[in-house]
Amino acid sequence: MLKSVVAAVVLVAFAYAANAQDARAKLSPSQIREEQVYTAGVQTAIWGRPFVDLVHTLYAGLEVNGVGLN
Repeated sequence: MLKSVVAAVVLVAFAYAANAQDARAKLSPSQIREEQVYTAGVQTAIWGRPFVDLVHTLYAGLEVNGVGLN
């Protein structure tokens, strides 16, 4: 499920990049900034999710003494 979501986001990103030059000519500077911030947020969510999952998994393992820390 997550792989298909990531694949869809990548395809949308490629489509956006292909039309970025045309779109930037039509957008105001504030709209361009908003698009950049949105893109940065999406990238942060995609790349940050594995770290969040790791922290939750490690915490759960420590609670039941299933894992230890070096």
